[in-house]
Amino acid sequence: MQLFKQSVKNFVQNLIQEDQIEQSMFYLKSLPDREVECELFVKNDAVLCGFYFFTEVFNALIPGCLNTDALFDLEGKFVTGKTDRPLVRIALPFSAALTGERLALNLLQHGSGVSTLTRQYVEKT
Repeated sequence: MQLFKQSVKNFVQNLIQEDQIEQSMFYLKSLPDREVECELFVKNDAVLCGFYFFTEVFNALIPGCLNTDALFDLEGKFVTGKTDRPLVRIALPFSAALTGERLALNLLQHGSGVSTLTRQYVEKT
């Protein structure tokens, strides 16, 4: 498991470097430090996958800003998207939420998309 976590960390660091987020650290530090509540909604039925990547994005920007235990419990779970209630509510520093949301959501959407499609193929066999 330690090797997997280190691989995720390295992968996310490479993506952050590719996005040149570190070059805009002045921008990141100029944003307010206050915490904001973020809500994650699922619009369609899905198998959730990618929370390790999702959390690592925010923790790479501001170490330790996101407690991950509750999110990891959702990994691999099938959820229905027909609800008005958020799947998850998390509190993040404003700067991390604004800076990391695109990358974190892209990784979560990709992983969940692959997992959901795989489930559909398995069900047909």
